[in-house]
Amino acid sequence: MNKITHLEGLRGLCCFIVIFDHCVTAFYGGLRFTGDSGFIGNLKQFLAWSPLNLIYSGIPSVYIFFILSGFVLSNKYNIHKNTSILVSSSLKRYPRLIAPIFFSMLIMFFIYEISDTFFNTHYPMTFLDVFYQSFVYVPFGGGKLENGALWTITYELYGSFLVFGLLAVFGNYKYKYFVYLLVFIMTFKTYYCIFIFGMTINSLMHDDIQFKFKDKKIAILTIIFSLFLISFPYPREGVDVGGVYNYLWVLSDHHENYQFVVKIGSILLFLGLFSIPGVNSFFDTAPLQFMGKISFSVYILHVPFLVLVLNFKHFFDISLIRLIILSSFVYLLTIITAIFFEKFIDEKSVKYTNILAKRIS
Repeated sequence: MNKITHLEGLRGLCCFIVIFDHCVTAFYGGLRFTGDSGFIGNLKQFLAWSPLNLIYSGIPSVYIFFILSGFVLSNKYNIHKNTSILVSSSLKRYPRLIAPIFFSMLIMFFIYEISDTFFNTHYPMTFLDVFYQSFVYVPFGGGKLENGALWTITYELYGSFLVFGLLAVFGNYKYKYFVYLLVFIMTFKTYYCIFIFGMTINSLMHDDIQFKFKDKKIAILTIIFSLFLISFPYPREGVDVGGVYNYLWVLSDHHENYQFVVKIGSILLFLGLFSIPGVNSFFDTAPLQFMGKISFSVYILHVPFLVLVLNFKHFFDISLIRLIILSSFVYLLTIITAIFFEKFIDEKSVKYTNILAKRIS
């Protein structure tokens, strides 16, 4: 996993899991229910109370996103140890994220208009909302987001500045790992500690400090254990905690326990994957590399197409068939659009923000 391409494959896989999470919520929320009876109810319960629920659980993937961000954002600096890299990265971070998001919000606005015209929906989004949400609410929070998946961008922006700031001040400091640990502990109740973890792993790697499990068996056991941790049932209506997860209560509050357990699980999973060289080839396969390449475009585009496809939900009486067919359309529309979006919007965003950062710095 020394190459960033391997991490891109992991990012791509996580992105597509997040999409399926949202599809399940939209088209067959009852798939997660644990209180139903009969064979189907038992099957749902089996899924919910095993690591198999990861196929429709998006939050663990978001944690992996944040770990990857901390890792990747610090990589260039840790190679060259040049603070001008951090200045350039900081200058271009906001426009790099927001430019593609603005165009995705335009697509969402037009899909809302199509839906209102042909399906008699009444979405309240205005053209002015496209600007407010794209340039203010998405990066800084403080307002409703029509594209709910973009809540992560606020953390991506602030998390990246936290990483850049720590590297600028302590990147060459003898006792930097003590500082990183202190900041990790201070931010542990937030998502930002995950960025710090990713940054720290990258620093350890470039400083040739051992952090991997030397014994492959221990690494595999760590991965297995981490899969149980990150698959702890998310607190939502109709979902109870059962099976082996009854033994994973650390905190009394369900939401706080979920965040704690999944956070630790994500960290252990990342360490476990890093410790097995054979994992590299899996994440470096062509399908996962393709998924990783378009993952950002897919992530910011899938909700608009989910909204469009949602208009056909009432055409299907059988929930599972509805989920399979409509989810397929969401994936198809999103992937096709993302291929062109990545080429003509996302790549151009990277190119011009790099030019902007060079001119300013």
